[in-house]
Amino acid sequence: MFVMAAAAIAGTAMSAYGAYQQGEAKRKQGEYQAGIARINEQIGKQNADYARRTGEVTAQHKGMEGRARIAQTRAIQSGRGVDIDTGSAVAVQDAERDINRADQEMIRSNAAWRAYGHEVEAASASSQGKLAGMAGVAGGEAGSIGAASSILGGVSSVADKCWMPDVKDRVR
Repeated sequence: MFVMAAAAIAGTAMSAYGAYQQGEAKRKQGEYQAGIARINEQIGKQNADYARRTGEVTAQHKGMEGRARIAQTRAIQSGRGVDIDTGSAVAVQDAERDINRADQEMIRSNAAWRAYGHEVEAASASSQGKLAGMAGVAGGEAGSIGAASSILGGVSSVADKCWMPDVKDRVR
């Protein structure tokens, strides 16, 4: 009877320890996944900032190119004896300015869309991190509950092996 009780106690302890370790593994996995998600969120935000900055620099370069093109047009018009401040010469320069402005706005718009995509990725990573963290906490709690359940089951089993034969003897 003592050997059976000792075996039941050892089995209970191992089962409880295994349940606890499984819960700890799930908790640590959740923490790890949450950490990776936080890094991905930071990267997404950095990429969004980079997309905006790159777009603005590209738009500024486009503006410089446009102003150089307008200056070149004025020089050509002036070299051919055209009055550069009246009539069709001004209309050509205005058209070049409008095209240049539209190009710059398109560059900024595209950069804003790229930044928005990175911000969505960052928000998604943040949500995934929160879920992974909650899953880790739940896994750790489940492991503790499983360990407690194993202990209670083992106590019942040991009690059955130690005291139940006496009760059976008394009932007869």
